[in-house]
Amino acid sequence: MITESERLFLREIEQVDGEFILELLNDPAWLRFIGDRNLHNLADAHEFIRTRFEPAYREHGIGLWLMVEKATGSSIGICGLVNRAGMNDIDLGYALLPQYRGQGYAFEAANASLQYGYDHLGLSRIVAMTAPQNTSSCGLLERLGFQYERRVILPGEQEELLLYAKV
Repeated sequence: MITESERLFLREIEQVDGEFILELLNDPAWLRFIGDRNLHNLADAHEFIRTRFEPAYREHGIGLWLMVEKATGSSIGICGLVNRAGMNDIDLGYALLPQYRGQGYAFEAANASLQYGYDHLGLSRIVAMTAPQNTSSCGLLERLGFQYERRVILPGEQEELLLYAKV
């Protein structure tokens, strides 16, 4: 376990989470706001975990973590801190399965991730990016105390994102 909140544990994503990752990364909201990662089967999900999540944990000590509901043990989403290529700051990221949205889980997990970043990593600034049309995410970032700074395009990407920062 990396950290926890009142209702959630946050832990590293492992190979046993392949089915969950396959479901989450093929959710229509993920595809619309984050993008298609071309995960079509369980083998693709396992490869994504092996090549994307696991190296982040090894190389940076951070990454997107699995959100596990304490009461049920269910995997409900991902949230965490990402060291993105081409960015000077650590980035907060999150996504939930549809049935868990609108219940405060993203706010709770994001707060726990931010606290981890400030307390355990000594960060003084954390950023977050979202698609301009993702008004729910914009609202969440503002409730978390983030301030809009500017529009950005990540290296190798084409879509413009809104960059928020919390100091």
